[in-house]
Amino acid sequence: NLFLAENIPKRHLLNLHDGFAEQHSAGGVLICNVEGQNQVALVACRRGRRVCWEIAKGKLEHGESPQQAAVREMKEEMGFEGELEIVGDLGFVQYAFNVPNLGPRLKTLFVFVVEARSELTDFDPQLSEGIEEVRWFPVKEAVKLVPHRSLRPVFIRLAEQYA
Repeated sequence: NLFLAENIPKRHLLNLHDGFAEQHSAGGVLICNVEGQNQVALVACRRGRRVCWEIAKGKLEHGESPQQAAVREMKEEMGFEGELEIVGDLGFVQYAFNVPNLGPRLKTLFVFVVEARSELTDFDPQLSEGIEEVRWFPVKEAVKLVPHRSLRPVFIRLAEQYA
């Protein structure tokens, strides 16, 4: 995404603001095939008064690769005890947001397709992180459920490869 412009007001250049920082996160889409149809597990997160469906994701820890962080975060947030394996790469997305009292952030989110290598049992969502539920959806339905515009390219790639 390259944009050409004669002038850009300073207020639109995040990296010139006090407190600017970059943040790297990773997450994944847990996928399984049920009776010939691919399904993905999404997490229901409370954002204020509303609940929205998202992918399990979180910040990279020091020295951790995006792949390692994705698997760790998925296990933590979904409360899944079994072994997970990355089977696909959906690329990355970037978006900006503001952290009150800290300033603007540019987030890079790496997203992977992940399968369980052990039997899928019940999930134990991480309530302390605002994860209220984990539920399976057909890929085409999941594409419509995730409200974040930044994740649309990821879910389009997911649908092209797995729907």
